[in-house]
Amino acid sequence: MHGVRPRRAPEWSRVTLRQALTGNHILGRIKVGGVVQRDGKGRALTPFPEVLDLPTVVELRKILEPSPDARKRTGRKTLSYGVCLDGNPRQGAPVDGAAGGGE
Repeated sequence: MHGVRPRRAPEWSRVTLRQALTGNHILGRIKVGGVVQRDGKGRALTPFPEVLDLPTVVELRKILEPSPDARKRTGRKTLSYGVCLDGNPRQGAPVDGAAGGGE
């Protein structure tokens, strides 16, 4: 097995990986109409267990934020940075274990 593949694409892209790792769903939250649902005290509802904690997601959002010159890029590039759960980027780390080292 070569890891989990995205549902609608042949491989992970920078955008799909960022969306998967930094969305509210990874924190166990739900959105309706693009708005995070909140309880009576204003806290985000979390009907599902979180996969990553809030500090980790905040760091991932910083690391995976698109660069200001991202629109200038042309052509499709595969992901060149892996991200460990401790939030430290590793250049050239295989995402699915298929390219050198890994499982």
